[in-house]
Amino acid sequence: MKILTTLLIALFLLVVPHMSYGSGQLKYRIQCGLSSDTDLHQKLNAIPDLKTFTLPSGSKIYFSGGYFNKYTQAKKRLEEVHGAGFSDAFIRVFKYSNLLSRSVGDSYIEKVKIKIQVSLMRDTISTNSTAVKVNTSPKKIYSRAEIERIKEKAALRKAKEKRENGSSEPKIKERKIKVDEEEKENIVKEPPVFKIFLGKSNNGEEGKEFKQLKNEIIYTYRERKETLYAVGFYKSEKEAQKHLLKYKGVVKEAKIVGLYKGKIISLKLANELLQQYQRNNITKANS
Repeated sequence: MKILTTLLIALFLLVVPHMSYGSGQLKYRIQCGLSSDTDLHQKLNAIPDLKTFTLPSGSKIYFSGGYFNKYTQAKKRLEEVHGAGFSDAFIRVFKYSNLLSRSVGDSYIEKVKIKIQVSLMRDTISTNSTAVKVNTSPKKIYSRAEIERIKEKAALRKAKEKRENGSSEPKIKERKIKVDEEEKENIVKEPPVFKIFLGKSNNGEEGKEFKQLKNEIIYTYRERKETLYAVGFYKSEKEAQKHLLKYKGVVKEAKIVGLYKGKIISLKLANELLQQYQRNNITKANS
């Protein structure tokens, strides 16, 4: 029965595609409240290891502790915060040091949970497989004549392999070229996201119009000599387009841009990367 269970779990893991979510790029913090919450100031002293995070809009987020590199560490702190009476506290996700929206952050957390479960199942299978492998067959004793025949067959096999390898160099080169082409196709391993660009400054000072966005999270991206400001976290240009008009009413120069690996990129490049990512996923799903 144990062997059957092990085989079923192994089959499941072979069917589940390999996942790479860049967990090393993610960090976690425990949000306990916002400066706009009523009666929160009366309970601030009860937050374990209180830390404050000020948004560009001026509002504040109150966290418990600093950044956690592992989800399991953040989960343990969250349990402590719940025990301290903050039942509404939850985990916020940062990627490339940028705070993600709650919905996007929760989606990353779900992926990390699945990855943890798969890892635990693989460990279980490895343990069971080690326990199951028992060699009960007696050691075979060969005669001198049988040993000579085995040596002769081995020598013939090596000679045949040597002849075949001499004519297989073109095939090896062809296989290497094919592998290189596949690697180029798989360069885009995560999709870009789309944001609404609000403007930039050289001295780090925000524009007056930003003060009208009191309830928005304004993300900052620091380049060499300037700071870029953007809002939103959309999966496609079409999704961002639905919100663009609202921000143009505040900042006339607002436009849709892309974000890839923590850097602001052009809308054209973002769409090209998204198409490449989608093609790679379709290819993997069909292979």
